[in-house]
Amino acid sequence: MARNRGLTCAGTLASHGPEPWHHMVRNGGLSWTGISIHHIRGQFRNPQGLLPRLLAECGDDPAIDEASIIHALSRLDAAWHLFIDKTQAHLMPTLVERVTLRPDGMAIRWNLPGMLKLVREILSRPGDGQSG
Repeated sequence: MARNRGLTCAGTLASHGPEPWHHMVRNGGLSWTGISIHHIRGQFRNPQGLLPRLLAECGDDPAIDEASIIHALSRLDAAWHLFIDKTQAHLMPTLVERVTLRPDGMAIRWNLPGMLKLVREILSRPGDGQSG
């Protein structure tokens, strides 16, 4: 069932202080989109919760292993600030199926096939000073 393919990741917004997210949004501190992106980028930096599902999604592909996924997500995180809002918005459905905001945090249902496609694309391109 497609619904079970995505990994749900619950998170809190403790790094933004003790206020619930809805107070920060209402008071102009952060937008709900900004909070979601902050949390998603945190998962890029520390993808341990995503790795088992991404590895299962890629099956027997010898080109994809734990280290390559971590490397690709790290490259995506490093480049994220360079993307204009429109590009970020275009990438979000590739990465995320659904974000549910709750009073105490959020839950993210990842689009694992889309994320894996993006990982493969990142890995197929030279980067980190490796020009051809």
